[in-house]
Order: sequence, then C-alpha cells, then structure tokens
Amino acid sequence: MPQGQFPAIVAGQVITAALLEEMLPVYARKDADSPARVNNTLSADPDLFIPLAANGVYHITGYLFASGATLGSGDLLISFAAPTGSLIVWTATGYGTSSTAPVMSPARNSGSAAVGVNGGSQSPVEISAFCANGSTAGNFALSWAENTTNATGTVLKRGSWLLATRSA
Repeated sequence: MPQGQFPAIVAGQVITAALLEEMLPVYARKDADSPARVNNTLSADPDLFIPLAANGVYHITGYLFASGATLGSGDLLISFAAPTGSLIVWTATGYGTSSTAPVMSPARNSGSAAVGVNGGSQSPVEISAFCANGSTAGNFALSWAENTTNATGTVLKRGSWLLATRSA
C-alpha cells in the first residue's frame, strides 16, 4: 500500500529552500582510500555516515569497494549503527569469504556481517538498509574492520558510497 510522498506538499504551500532540501537524498562517499586495517575490531569509518533527522524514516543503499588479502585470509567485516531508539534492518551482498560467488547476508537489526575480499581487486559489497530513526537526530554510520586479522590489511576504497532517501 503506498505511503505517500515525503514531504507532503499541499496547494498554496510556500515552497522554501528548507522544504526543497528535505526532498533531496543525502549522500556520503569516500574520496580517498582508507588506511589498511589489520585487526578485526570494528571502528567507524570517518567518511561513510548519513545524518538522520529525528523521527525520520530512510531507505539507504550503497556500494563499498575493498581490497586486501586473498579470499578467506582477511576479508571485510561491516556493521551499521544509528541513534538510540532507531530501528535498523540491513543486508549486504558481496563475495563469500571462500568464493567469488555472490552471497547475501541475512537481514539483521544489529551485529555484523563478513564479506569476501578478493586480493588487490576492488571487491564490491552492495548495501541495502531501512532505518526508522527515533526521537534523537544523529548519524547512520558504517563501522568496519578486517574480518580475520591478516598482515596484508583490508582497505576500504575510494568511490565507496551510501545514499539515503527520506520517506517519512
């Protein structure tokens, strides 16, 4: 059942810059490769976060590109966080940790997912998420690490991005 558009625009309403800005998707991207991470402790990415309005509902998509050791040796561990009181549902599709066959992680509200990184090539990870933010504004943010500690390190590559479209 359709839920309508956001924001609702009614006849006679004054169209302001602020109203137009509410309609635009919010975009975050990496303009440079991140330093290699050589441990499996999740930490926030300094570039890939989306500011969320209090009580906003968002649909979030994105692509991550990573390089590192061979499949199964380092790989990529990812997780997402949002302000307290938010409902998040997300999934990631990328290489498996033992094969370049695509694998979709189960939908999850919390926790992390491991995806394969195929050596020095830019291994893709597709992100799909839903976030119903609570009463506190804040960020929807990516945290990541190397899945298995490896001296080669995993690098999140330039060109990785997230895009959030507000729907309520």
